[in-house]
Amino acid sequence: MAIDGISQIDGFDTGLGIKNCMDDESLYLSIVGMYVTQLKQNVIDLQAQFDLSDWESYGKTCHSIKGASASVGAVKIQQESSVLEAAGKNSDELTISDLHNEFLQILSTTYEALESL
Repeated sequence: MAIDGISQIDGFDTGLGIKNCMDDESLYLSIVGMYVTQLKQNVIDLQAQFDLSDWESYGKTCHSIKGASASVGAVKIQQESSVLEAAGKNSDELTISDLHNEFLQILSTTYEALESL
């Protein structure tokens, strides 16, 4: 995995991510690797929570995604997860239903792109 490749992925600010990793590019790449693993599990968890209408857990998973995304500079995912975190906290089923499939697609596309590097 290379930083140049990551910077080509839609919604990534690698400069911000590296800054968040104390300007340590090796640390950044390591954290991005962990982020990929987390996103894969998050997609599974979010779908299960959605199927169970477990909005509180859904919001908590989105909170986790938001934090991890901030640390690697995945600003697009960070913004989307923030909206869904609030919706989960407020049991806003309509917002979650409207955004769920697109959000899972963004997560899947992102981890697939990162894995291909």
